[in-house]
Amino acid sequence: MKIGIVQRKDNKLSPEKVFALFNKIVSLGAQIVLSSSLRDFYAEYDAGLYFTDKGLDDASPDVIFVLGGDGSFISAARNHSDIPIIGINFGNLAYMAELESSETEYIEKIINGEYAIEERIMLDAIVRRGDETIRMTKPAFNDVVLSNGPLPHVITFDMLLDGHNAQSYKSDGMIIATPSGSTAYSMSAGGPVLDPSLECIVATPICPHAIGQRPVVLSSSVEICFDNIKWRKDNVYLSADGDEVIELCPGDRVTIKKSEKKAKIAHVKNSQFLKVLGDKMGSGKIR
Repeated sequence: MKIGIVQRKDNKLSPEKVFALFNKIVSLGAQIVLSSSLRDFYAEYDAGLYFTDKGLDDASPDVIFVLGGDGSFISAARNHSDIPIIGINFGNLAYMAELESSETEYIEKIINGEYAIEERIMLDAIVRRGDETIRMTKPAFNDVVLSNGPLPHVITFDMLLDGHNAQSYKSDGMIIATPSGSTAYSMSAGGPVLDPSLECIVATPICPHAIGQRPVVLSSSVEICFDNIKWRKDNVYLSADGDEVIELCPGDRVTIKKSEKKAKIAHVKNSQFLKVLGDKMGSGKIR
């Protein structure tokens, strides 16, 4: 078994906790693979680590452990969609993490292949600018957002579904979220919480100027288009997972649809979605 390790270079993880995890993996006969960019971070670990200069996917790990919080997990899902990933919480909330850093007793099950793989949809986003096509380099795990950045001003645009006019909006923007992303920005903007195993997409307008414009759940097969995008102040952007950003120009047309790639999430617990949601995001305990 080959275990890949993903973490942000600027994430200040406790070496003691990480080394305890590494020791458990090595004691069970598995190999640890990391990007060479983390070589200095783990220079003091002497049990033997394999560093790759060609990218983690090239080393073909069986499973990737994501050390950190939700930001690290989302980045791993975008960049390593062909490999099962499992989150280990070294952060604060880490809603998406399967394990806490202290739960090393589950590592043996993972190394023995005793885990399930859940596939989750992701989104592709394309901007058409005249004869030019601009694509997001990676699919979005959580959401694709149309907005004008840090200074909210009204944007007007038409939303088309499979080429047919659906509704015209006057709002601060629009969030197109996967079920995984329904508990993130979309939920904060009033969108519904969706079971992450569902095959659907939620469109949540940001501060709409019409009382009848509410979040709507759509089939995952639908192709969403934003056309006739107009604004008066500042700039308008299309962003994927708050990470990759395209600045829009007048006349641009945006297309968002389900990606052919899916995130592969490894599960070693039998945790229920609603219980995890209640435990990590509110007081939803069963009495």
